[in-house]
Amino acid sequence: MLNNNGIVEKAVKEVFEEFFSQSNDLNYTESLINQLNIDSIALIEIVLELETKLNIQIDDDLLLLENFESIHKIVNALSPLITEV
Repeated sequence: MLNNNGIVEKAVKEVFEEFFSQSNDLNYTESLINQLNIDSIALIEIVLELETKLNIQIDDDLLLLENFESIHKIVNALSPLITEV
């Protein structure tokens, strides 16, 4: 069974596979903006898809670029929002 980090990481991988073809080659700690040339609209779409996939609501105070800069930072920001089913 996956822990919260594993659940979020799996969802992030799935979302990036849907949006970008080279998602398997992503460095987990490097900037996604630099790796994929993500713009603000794409980032909003990614956030919305993650909310849907993880069945969470991301509070406005978490919607900071620094929390979505890399896969590692996304996992760290969203893992506490996961609740046991």
